[in-house]
Amino acid sequence: MKKILVCGHRGFPAKFPQNTLVSFAGAVAVGCDRIEYDLHWTADRKLVVCHNDTVDSTSNGTGKIADMPFAEIRKLDFGRWKDERFAGTPIPEFREVLELTAKLAPQLFHLVELKVDSVDYAEDVLEELSRHKMAGRFTLVSFHLELLREIKKRYPEVLIHGNPSTRLQEFDYEEYRIFDSVGLHRNNVTAAVVAGFHSVGTAVDAWTVDTADEFRKQAAHGVDSVTSNDPATVLAERDKLSN
Repeated sequence: MKKILVCGHRGFPAKFPQNTLVSFAGAVAVGCDRIEYDLHWTADRKLVVCHNDTVDSTSNGTGKIADMPFAEIRKLDFGRWKDERFAGTPIPEFREVLELTAKLAPQLFHLVELKVDSVDYAEDVLEELSRHKMAGRFTLVSFHLELLREIKKRYPEVLIHGNPSTRLQEFDYEEYRIFDSVGLHRNNVTAAVVAGFHSVGTAVDAWTVDTADEFRKQAAHGVDSVTSNDPATVLAERDKLSN
């Protein structure tokens, strides 16, 4: 069986508060090949890591990230909702994630999800990646497929990873030739779909894959990687299958 890469979805959220430094450190500690996370601009254009465009569901505050200055968001607690042990965990800046992984796992690959449909924002993300010498160790991820296509035209060397609508179950594979990889919801993955994307040179990631049974199912479909909320379980199954 080919080696299927395992990506920690927002780090290791089955065990740690998602999209925090402790979550990413946890993903590194269990041996993830990759991590995935989401970026937003604050009101003062700091890049911060959070899935939603508000802080409501993962902090003790409320409000849209785009309307709040970084200093205000930084005071919020992004850990207690998960467990009292993580009380006081702050929202990370993008640069802090890059600095942490540079120390813990310098070769770790990053799936950097663009949540804002803006070329200026995407270029800000690319500038930060360049400052941290991340060339060849990241791909830009988004459901904003036209944004990714525009970035690829401007920066052909940048890898792009498109997330098609989860409502789609049939694909015009030629439309995806420009993408280096795509992320598909696990329920939309079949061996035929994987073969279709491979026919245009596009790798396939299945998300989210959180159990041993689901990992075996996706492996049989021929995916190149999986993204998991519980990477420890998936990595253990991968090791078992490879022995």
